[in-house]
Amino acid sequence: MRGEEILGFYMVTLGEQKLFLNHLYIDPKFQGRGIGTKLLNHAKQIALVNNTGIELEALKERRSNSFYSSNGFVKIGESEFDNLYRWKES
Repeated sequence: MRGEEILGFYMVTLGEQKLFLNHLYIDPKFQGRGIGTKLLNHAKQIALVNNTGIELEALKERRSNSFYSSNGFVKIGESEFDNLYRWKES
């Protein structure tokens, strides 16, 4: 948040074996300023505390795929519309 304005948000679900990143959204006018990376790093900290990795789905052919890859996520599968990624600290 900046004042009353929402810059972005994320939502995770913690399961027994993984943290699933359900949503990560940054308002387009605030993209490219490191906000998404900060939110993603916060999710990684939650995963580390819970001794698990993170999985997520990203729509194919979207810029988010390169964002997740550059932040240490590895593509582990795909469906008709989405790529499936996983992150686990080495």
